[in-house]
Amino acid sequence: MFEQFQAKLAGHHIAADAAEVVLVYLRNVILAMTAKQADLGFVRLLQARLQSCLSAAELKRETTLPVLAAQLQVLSTQLDAFGGERNTANPKLTFKDVEG
Repeated sequence: MFEQFQAKLAGHHIAADAAEVVLVYLRNVILAMTAKQADLGFVRLLQARLQSCLSAAELKRETTLPVLAAQLQVLSTQLDAFGGERNTANPKLTFKDVEG
């Protein structure tokens, strides 16, 4: 899926708005995988692969795609929250452990 996403995006075969819909879907798939993975290492590799696809497509298109970068930032924040890691990029976000 990632390779096709990169190819369509880099070749201008998909608009940025449509690519955002695809990226939201991929983000949801990756987040769903966290329920099946005891270790977030594999999920983090998928996140990194998706980031590299976006970077390669931006390089080929010779333009940045801030809407898609924002979606990847949302994914990163969600994975940080799921993993119990503190997000240092936004000091207003704090996560508390809940007992029970």
